Amino acid sequence: MEKQALIDLTAKITEALNNIPARSKQWEFTPDSEGWSGQSITSTTSNAKLYISYLQSRGTHLHISGSLHVGENGQYVTVYDKGADGTGWHRQYAPDITVAVKRGAEVIAKEIHRRMLPEYMRILRLANDSVDKDRAYKHAKENNLARLARTAGVKIREDRGPKDGFYTSAGNIDGSVRTSADDADIDLRNLTINQAEKVLAFIKTL
Repeated sequence: MEKQALIDLTAKITEALNNIPARSKQWEFTPDSEGWSGQSITSTTSNAKLYISYLQSRGTHLHISGSLHVGENGQYVTVYDKGADGTGWHRQYAPDITVAVKRGAEVIAKEIHRRMLPEYMRILRLANDSVDKDRAYKHAKENNLARLARTAGVKIREDRGPKDGFYTSAGNIDGSVRTSADDADIDLRNLTINQAEKVLAFIKTL
């Protein structure tokens, strides 16, 4: 009964949220009758998600929090932002609020909109920016590694992709290559003195 009551209340909260502003239709709710004890409301215009559950398993108050599980494969994204004075980096957390159930769905929705959504959407934007930057870095890194692998004549398994680096060899020389988004580290081993001399002489010409 308690779970069904939460499902019914969450549906009403979703409807009320969609009337702020009137008929915005920015939120949707799919009941979860078998999973965890809470329910979730998802945005139709972003990857925002609100979790709604009873506070400490009591039916008198709701606990409402925002999700930051927006990373690859739904991973939680840790967010940092500069302090109010523009210095340092401080961890940011998705806000959460508690509201008495007896206040009703419309008031609960207004409290979510007033007390939680502005800060949650700000932190969610930071999380999404972090995910975009990480994705761009990973893409640039792997492109650089694939480029050097082609130059070295090394075939990288397509099912793995150029994750961290590769090994190469020619004659008595063994080497390893690693890249970032901007540069590369190449480690050569077992060079003869003559070979080492030529490599160092070539580096001076770059």
